[in-house]
Amino acid sequence: MHGIRSRAIQLVLAGTFAGLMLGSSVPAFAGHAYSSYGYYTVYGIGYRNQAGVHTTSYSCWATTYVGCYPARNVPAGYMGARARLYNSGGSLVRQSSWQYNSSTLGGMSVLTSDPYSLPTGVYYSLGQSRAWNGSGYATYNTFRSPNQNYPG
Repeated sequence: MHGIRSRAIQLVLAGTFAGLMLGSSVPAFAGHAYSSYGYYTVYGIGYRNQAGVHTTSYSCWATTYVGCYPARNVPAGYMGARARLYNSGGSLVRQSSWQYNSSTLGGMSVLTSDPYSLPTGVYYSLGQSRAWNGSGYATYNTFRSPNQNYPG
């Protein structure tokens, strides 16, 4: 009886180890990568921005976040953002239009469109944000996000 139980435990451990090894050898493409926050002050209001790149097994898109820092709300039209997605060669492959807060908000995110038709590759995000300065908009780049693999 002891031999049968010992053999069963060996088989379970071997199966578990094999499953872990097979699972760890499959690359994980789905994920999210974010830049560090960038900080700036315009018209007496503090802001921060951040770029993100996001992948699943079938889609890839970029986001740009802009928000007040420290937290507060600003009137409609005071902040805007544009998301931009680049391939590893540095070519811009997707870009959203400029979008602005249409109501009183403390922060907003913008994303690129058409996330399903990109080829396999490595992508990153480098967005832009804007803040109202009293007579127009001051524009600031985000920091670059880390790369993300996309299986296409």
